[in-house]
Formats: sequence, C-alpha cells, structure tokens
Amino acid sequence: MEIKTITSVSEYLIDYLRVEIITGRLAPGEKIKEYQLAGALNVSRPILREVLRTLESEYLVDSIPRKGSYVSNISLEDFLEIYEIREMIECKAVELLKSKRVSVEPLLDEAIERESNLRVPSSGAPLRDYYDFFEKGLNFHLMLVNASGNRRLSQYYQGIQHNLLRYHVILGSKNLEKEVVIDHSDIAASLANGHYGKAKKILRAHINEHAQIIMKNIETQASLEAPLASSNRSLSIRRPGLRRQD
Repeated sequence: MEIKTITSVSEYLIDYLRVEIITGRLAPGEKIKEYQLAGALNVSRPILREVLRTLESEYLVDSIPRKGSYVSNISLEDFLEIYEIREMIECKAVELLKSKRVSVEPLLDEAIERESNLRVPSSGAPLRDYYDFFEKGLNFHLMLVNASGNRRLSQYYQGIQHNLLRYHVILGSKNLEKEVVIDHSDIAASLANGHYGKAKKILRAHINEHAQIIMKNIETQASLEAPLASSNRSLSIRRPGLRRQD
C-alpha cells in the first residue's frame, strides 16, 4: 500500500471516511450521523462538516437540506455519467499529448512498474485490499491526464476519481488484473512511439471493457434486490460510447 502523507486532522478524516465509503463499510444511501461520528472520531462537528463537504465534492456524499448527509447511492445512471466524463477527459488528454509533444515515458513507466509489482488480492480478500489494488491501476490514468499539462482537466478528473474507484472496488471485475497491466503497457508504448491514434483506440477499448463489466454487475445486483420494482426501469438507460455489446 502506498504511504500517504497526512498533514492535518481534516486530511486524516477525509482519507478515513473516503476508504469507508469506497469499500462499502459505509453503505450507499446510509445516513451519516454527524453527532455520533464526531464523538467516535473525537473531532468537532464543524471539522466533520468541512470533511463532508470535501467528500460531497467527490460525489461520495450527498447533503440534503434539513435532513443531513448521506452516502451517495450507486446507480447505473450515475455510473454512466462518470464513465462518459472519464472517456472524454482521458481521450482529450491523449490529443493534448500529441499537440504538445509531451514525453510521458518516465511517468507512465513508473505507474506500470508499481502495478506489475502489486500482489493480486486472493479470492475473498477484504475490499480494502482491492481498494489498494485498483487505486494503483487508476493512478496510471490519473498520471496520463496530469501529463497533458491542462490543470483544469486534471482537476475535473480528480473530482470523479474516487467515485470511479468505488465502482471498481464494489462492482468491478476481480479477474482482469493481468489484462489491465498489458493494456497500460500497450498504451504507454504507443504514446512513446508517437502512435497517438493507436493509444487512444486501446484506451477507449480498455475503458469500455471495464464499463461493460460494471454495468452488468449493477444490473445483476439491482435485479436481485428488487426484481419487481418499477424503479428499475432506469436501468435500461444507455449512453453513447458505452453501449453494451450483447
């Protein structure tokens, strides 16, 4: 697991609650009882509220006026919106790398090396182990976007990064580890050789493959939880670029 530098109580709490939400220990839709949580963590409620505002900006928490804060729900519609944004940002980053002729080899090679050295969690491992594993995989994509040199693009991507990670940890495939590293290596090699079109093609296929898996798992979970609920009609929503390949 990567060692993180914590510089304040707020940062510690953000990291702690972020992991609790992403691994499902704080379940989607669960009300966050500020009084109890502040007491358990031994912090003031104003500090806790500041932390919750940060998590709200990451789409992990929803604040409802006069009702309080809740862990944001997981849904197919929400997931599709996140993945649409993800695909647009990452593909745009490749276009910027081409126009600026930016060398990304050192950064991406470092990310790939970290992935290659990771121990794949065993079957039935705690979700925290998968959190650490998938966080490293998504770090490759973050470094790719950061390399584009567009500060706002990086900020937008960081805004969805942790919610994206939650879908991977809770609903992603646990059997694509080798393919992930291979895809990342192919993307990095294509960029290094100036084959930007090929890099974008591999990247888009890579993103869509994971999207299809998570979409299927969301639909399966919804059908198991509420097979007759009319609200499940929302699960028929499709978005351009993320259509299922039946």
